[in-house]
Amino acid sequence: MEVENSYCTQIWINLRAWHILGALDGGDPQPSAWQGPNRKHQHRAQNSQVWDLKSTQMYQIVVIQTGSFDSNKAILERRYSDFEALQKKLLKTFPEEIEDVVFPKKHLMGNFTEEMISERKLALKEYLSLLYAIRCVRRSREFIDFLTRPELKEAFGCLRAGQYTKALDILVHVVPLQEKLTAHCPVMLVPTLCAMLVCHRDLERPAEAFAVGERALQCLQARESHRYYAPLLDAMARLAYTLGKDFVSLQERLEESQLRKPAPRGFTLKELTVQEYLC
Repeated sequence: MEVENSYCTQIWINLRAWHILGALDGGDPQPSAWQGPNRKHQHRAQNSQVWDLKSTQMYQIVVIQTGSFDSNKAILERRYSDFEALQKKLLKTFPEEIEDVVFPKKHLMGNFTEEMISERKLALKEYLSLLYAIRCVRRSREFIDFLTRPELKEAFGCLRAGQYTKALDILVHVVPLQEKLTAHCPVMLVPTLCAMLVCHRDLERPAEAFAVGERALQCLQARESHRYYAPLLDAMARLAYTLGKDFVSLQERLEESQLRKPAPRGFTLKELTVQEYLC
């Protein structure tokens, strides 16, 4: 198993003892992204050490950058079943690399006693720490999706529904986490940044849209073959024109790219982004 010391990003896991009422009726409610414990259908379990075995326990994961003060720490919530799904995916992709990583087993009885909660919290914290110490795992799509996909799926769903403000509220929290996790491959951040551009633009905030578009272009660099390259340049040229900025250079870059690699009319930036995270 390839393990190394990681000084850039560390992961802490905390547990909130939230009793989700929907689970008592046989449901399996999904946590809403980037919200606190006062969400609809939830309340803190009070004055009790044992909860109904049908209830769902939520775990809070905090991701922060070490070495300096991190004002953009990411806080997200996952259920035990989410950890189980991650383990199954990783076993298929990295069976040898994670053979020594112990996954916390689920106990049929006493899942929600104070003692079991404490033990599982520590075990899951150790589990994530071990996974993160393995370079190929922490850089994998499976691991990154575990920490970001539920929130991104909700945000892109809001974008498709025209709920741009709500989508931005989620995306502005996801981006710092994605930056931490994808520093080895910044291009993975492009769809999220482009979604933010579309939201700002359709909310008639061209300056904010242009600023986030510049970040997306920096991530893409000169990857002219990337599916977002031409649509992003086209959107940026139009925004630059609206803002009275240099739009000619952006148009020239787009035209040069199309001359080098002619292609039929592709998707607009919005048409591309609304296709992300459909399932």
